[in-house]
Amino acid sequence: MNTYRKLSFNLMTVTILLIAASVYFGFSLIFSFWAAIIYSLIVMSANGFDTKLLLSQSADSVLKYIPLYITILLIGATVSMWLSSGVIASMIYYGFNYVRGINFLFFSFIIITLCSVFMGTAVGTFSTIGLILYSIGSAIGIPSHIMMGTIVSGAFIADKISPLSGLMNIMLKVTETSYNKVLKSMLFTLVPSILITLAFYLAIGNRYIVGDDVSSFVMLQSALGDSYVISPWLLLFPAFIIIMSSRGMNSLITIGSGVLIGSLLTTAVQGYSAADTLGFLINGFALHSENEYLGSILRGGGVSGMIEVIAIVISAIFLVSIFEKSGIISYIIGNFVKNIKTPSELITKTALISTGLTVLTCDQTVGIVLPGSLLREKYEEFGIAPEVLARTISDSGIIVAPVIPWNINFIIISSIIPAGISFIPYALFCFICPAVTVISSFLLKKRQAA
Repeated sequence: MNTYRKLSFNLMTVTILLIAASVYFGFSLIFSFWAAIIYSLIVMSANGFDTKLLLSQSADSVLKYIPLYITILLIGATVSMWLSSGVIASMIYYGFNYVRGINFLFFSFIIITLCSVFMGTAVGTFSTIGLILYSIGSAIGIPSHIMMGTIVSGAFIADKISPLSGLMNIMLKVTETSYNKVLKSMLFTLVPSILITLAFYLAIGNRYIVGDDVSSFVMLQSALGDSYVISPWLLLFPAFIIIMSSRGMNSLITIGSGVLIGSLLTTAVQGYSAADTLGFLINGFALHSENEYLGSILRGGGVSGMIEVIAIVISAIFLVSIFEKSGIISYIIGNFVKNIKTPSELITKTALISTGLTVLTCDQTVGIVLPGSLLREKYEEFGIAPEVLARTISDSGIIVAPVIPWNINFIIISSIIPAGISFIPYALFCFICPAVTVISSFLLKKRQAA
């Protein structure tokens, strides 16, 4: 045990320092992850671990995530096609007719939240509906980092509550409970978290309400009309994607269908050649317009831009697998929870463990599986229902992912909208929800299954 104590402290400290250096100095996380991998294997080998077995197990873990890599590539292609097909342009064009006098920030959080629950995928919602709202919000003068923070807040509610979410279904399986029970328990923290978040966005959004002077909108609508074929029929495209997602269609099929339909619209409606469309799919789309502002926001996407993202994801999965298979993570959790005395302390530590694992492992999966499986008996011991365990993990480790600069989710959304880290303070729900969970734990009495 003494060996594990020293080893875990050593490896975790070096890994955190390497990641922090990458974020601070701005070089790719690939270098940090692989430096941590090499260092970890050298140290583990010196301490008697079977590094060949760890390498084999880590390689198997990387291969299990092939559908994720395909999804990331398709997301890059999706962004290109939503831009080139005129779907986002049409949404902006018609959206200008309705933004006057409304609090668009407040409105956007509600819309993105609802869409995320129906679509069941945070990143998928962000890269489609979120991109549309971001473009409209930026066009009406809302600072990009505030707009992005709002979209992130709403989009990532999908991961924590949607019955279609892969993470939600993993959590239900690990905690051995049902969706209906978890949803009922979640309302205890979800409702106040959403209401507090809405209050903040209402206050912030009041600064950016559009008045009667819409001359700039008329100019932008004119520029959009010059650059695209604008049609209300194009609005059926996002509606179709939401319907497919809400009916439980496989995410790869849904996103792939979106890319295919977007490609057809790009050629058939917007008049681009097949070669141009293929170029957009690979390298991304960039609008060539006399209006510089439109040209700056209607660009992005492409499969090639996602290659580095996939490389970072693979590196993170490899590193996490080494820590997990070696037993280091389980040892850290075991020591952290062995002296828990009260239900509120158990829930608070569950939130800290789940959040900590999401921070350290760059993904939400470990932050679900390990606390969900290792702490289930502790919850039974204190007479707390398993849905409270599921709720606590959902409110902490799942929802904080997009505001961690080295997390896979942050990396993906930043490749879609490169806003840096400035949006993080405005992704309010990602901070409010964990806080509400910890505070509410003191209202949970022993033998109570709230």
